[in-house]
Parts: sequence; C-alpha cells; structure tokens
Amino acid sequence: LFSYFLTLFIFSILKKPAELQLLVHAQATKLVNNELKFKTIFQQAAVGIIHVDTLTGKLIEINKKFSDMLGYSFEELILKTTKDVTHPDDLGANFEKLNNLKNQKIRSFSIQKRYIHKNGSIIWVNMTTSPLWKSNEAPSTHISIIEDITARKASEEIITHSQKKLESLIDTIDGIVWECDYDTYLFTYVNNKAEEITGYSKEEWMSD
Repeated sequence: LFSYFLTLFIFSILKKPAELQLLVHAQATKLVNNELKFKTIFQQAAVGIIHVDTLTGKLIEINKKFSDMLGYSFEELILKTTKDVTHPDDLGANFEKLNNLKNQKIRSFSIQKRYIHKNGSIIWVNMTTSPLWKSNEAPSTHISIIEDITARKASEEIITHSQKKLESLIDTIDGIVWECDYDTYLFTYVNNKAEEITGYSKEEWMSD
C-alpha cells in the first residue's frame, strides 16, 4: 500500500513540470496572439498613433498613418523627436501640457497643434495624449492619438474669411443692419453704422 501511494506521489511530482510547461505555452500563445492583434490595430488605424519617450521626446513606435501624415518613412521618423516635427509656435503649449502630465497634475490632455510635413507644409492635428506609467511611478513613456484636421481647419478659415468680407461689405451700407434670434428676439449681429447712428455700442445692442 505504501509503495502504491509513493508511486502516486512521485507521478504527481513528475507531472507538474509538464502541466506547468503546457500552461506557460498556452499563456505565451495568448500573449503572441494579443501582440499580433495589437500590432494589426496599431498599423491599420485610421488615425496616427505614436509611442514616445516622455523625458526625451524620442519617437519609439510609429504607425503607418502617422508616417504618411508627415511624409516621412518609418526609418526617418524613428531618428527624430516630437520637437523636430512640431511647429515652433506650438512647442510652448505642448511642453506645458506635457510637464503637467509628468508632474501628475493631469492624467491626459488634448490639444490642437501643427506638425511640419517633410515638404514644409503645415499639418493641423487634434492630439490626445495619455501616460503609460502608473500614478505612483516615475514618468517613462506616453502614447498619443493624432487626427489630421488640416482640411477642417482650411474650411474654417474660408468661412471666417467670407464672414469678414461680408461684414466689410455690410459696413459700407449707410444705414442700420442687424440680425436677431427668431426665438429670443435678441440681437446676434449689428453693423458698425448702428453704433454711429444710435450712439449705442455693439455690446449694448446685443446685451440683455
């Protein structure tokens, strides 16, 4: 009887490494599959995605959309920092947000900024950044999701320019021109001539 239980014990001891090996293999397969799934999503995303060293600004990982957006190859971009491709006028606001992230004053941020394309043209983007370190850890790396809004910005500029031209034309009219909200009857626009004729400023016209 003793020898029977001893045999079972030895068998169970010998069996554990095999079970452990199977478990490790299953977990490794799962990790590989998850890694492949992540890389597929990363590379085929409709927005730019970058993985950045928070302390140096060095680009660690870049997806195809971001490379295409800026006109650089992966090999060219991986040698650059975010500062190298950011418009100089937007560096201050970007660094301020990033410092707040590093100092854990915020846990993420979104800003509109400009990148410089390889050909020198301006690319407007909406960028959302999140840290890849825990709240009790030192800053390490972060990830940014980048949406190209250049076309939208161009449309907004055209509309703004058209509005300014229309207002300039209206101000040549020798009389009062105004616009009001149909529901509230509050003035939403008055021309400059209204102030000259009535003595009331635009702000007074449009106040409650």
